[in-house]
Amino acid sequence: MLEAALALVEGRGPSWLALCGPVGLGKTMLASIIARCLVEQRRAVWFKTAGDLLDEMRATFDRGERGAAAGAIEDQLTYEELLHRARTIEVLILDDLGAQHASAWGWATLLGILNHRYGEELTTVITSNLTAGELERLDGRLYSRIRDGAVCRIVAGTGSDQRPRNRWPGS
Repeated sequence: MLEAALALVEGRGPSWLALCGPVGLGKTMLASIIARCLVEQRRAVWFKTAGDLLDEMRATFDRGERGAAAGAIEDQLTYEELLHRARTIEVLILDDLGAQHASAWGWATLLGILNHRYGEELTTVITSNLTAGELERLDGRLYSRIRDGAVCRIVAGTGSDQRPRNRWPGS
């Protein structure tokens, strides 16, 4: 996984990277390191879990006009602004793809975002707790983008949870 991350940061190989495998292998940590390295290169990076991105987009439906329900808060973006950012930002890191409980709308939204990024070959990093074989369970059109070796490198991690057992006091 580390070599694939380094290749992406250095601009070698495909513009997409999919890190997949069981919980606890360090996929999210590695994606965070990729983000930091790319920010240091002065690249625009947006790091979101798939579920959080969809939740933020859904929340705009309840707000109505910009800030109408909650008062005008400058950092609240409209649905169109969130969608535009996700589709066009230089680097999108989408964490935990497949872990969210997405509706048909959610999958269609993710497909729209990733399909645009695929067509433009914008740098995209995806992490998923699905194994490489289980990625096929994703929407067929989305999976076809991820398995395109000219655009995306899939790195499947194996092993068990590497996180320390006693991270929190009293555990």
